[in-house]
Amino acid sequence: GLVGSEMWIRDRLLSERELVEIRVRAEGTDAVSHFRAEIAKCEKLGDEKGRLANLERLRFAEEYIAQQVALKRRLATTLPDDGDLFGGIANASIQSDEFDFGGGVVARTTYAHVMAPFLAAFERARPGSYHPGPLKAVGGGIAFDVELEIVVPRSSQPTGFDRLNTIWWLAALLRMLHPSGLRVPVVANMSFAAVVGADSEPKFWPVEMTGRGLQLQPSAELPVEVLEWVAKHYVGGERLMRDSAFSLAFQALDASLFVSHLGSSKLLLWAALEALFRPGRHRTTHRLSAAIATYLVANRSDRDREYDRVKRLYEARGQVTHAAEVPDVADVAAAFRLAQACFTKVLELGQTPDIDALTASWKTR
Repeated sequence: GLVGSEMWIRDRLLSERELVEIRVRAEGTDAVSHFRAEIAKCEKLGDEKGRLANLERLRFAEEYIAQQVALKRRLATTLPDDGDLFGGIANASIQSDEFDFGGGVVARTTYAHVMAPFLAAFERARPGSYHPGPLKAVGGGIAFDVELEIVVPRSSQPTGFDRLNTIWWLAALLRMLHPSGLRVPVVANMSFAAVVGADSEPKFWPVEMTGRGLQLQPSAELPVEVLEWVAKHYVGGERLMRDSAFSLAFQALDASLFVSHLGSSKLLLWAALEALFRPGRHRTTHRLSAAIATYLVANRSDRDREYDRVKRLYEARGQVTHAAEVPDVADVAAAFRLAQACFTKVLELGQTPDIDALTASWKTR
């Protein structure tokens, strides 16, 4: 079951902006094209209410995309292009002192309690200047226990990703297989163990500073088989990420583990599966359920049972958007396990599912 469920926000409905952002995460700029097409359709039909609603959705989508572009640019300009990178991992540990992923990349046991206390100023800053004093330390803030670091040397480039995204990719694969709330709150320019005795000032760059979100594993210890699976597939899996459709689908899956609202997590999981299988907009429930059942279940006599299970879970998804209901925790956990199984198989096979071939196979079961 869900661990730490008290962290979830249960007493509010998803806003229109949040629903649009979920769609953009899974569809990218295709979502913008969709809203523009809907605006044109409403104008043709004389539906002013629908036109205004889709104009607002288009604005939300464009603002979200602009925010993400700005964030990527900021990270690109603030992170160093020389020296090794050390990704600090919270909510995860390993049995041994070190694990070698291959390609020069290792995970290493360490410890640092990284704190970000709040400091408040009470006068506006003049343009181009700092906020004037007095500054006041206030209660609250955020903190993480970093117990593992992923080391990517400057000389290492095992995948087509840059070094920062190599850290993200490894962390994303680890939390897909072992969703213990694993985060990379900071990336450092030196080993965490070396910080204490360092002559120069260490630099920490904040990356994933949110809470645990969806946590399905009570133990933070990463099983050896999980580490070995990632070591085997992370290089080949990166090639799949060059496919924009798969990349969006995987990122939607990864995002489902960060949000603090069960409804958002559930919608992101199904958005990820829709983006992976691409069932189209006609008979979506049937086509998606049949494709997933066929993809995961080799025994044809068991596919009908799996089809019914997937169909029930997908139909329950609609209650979040249409009936505005807070989803059941067990349904969200089941949807995650379903997505986990599908994406794991895709990464093992090194190719994305063919919806037409799966549909044909379903029909001849």
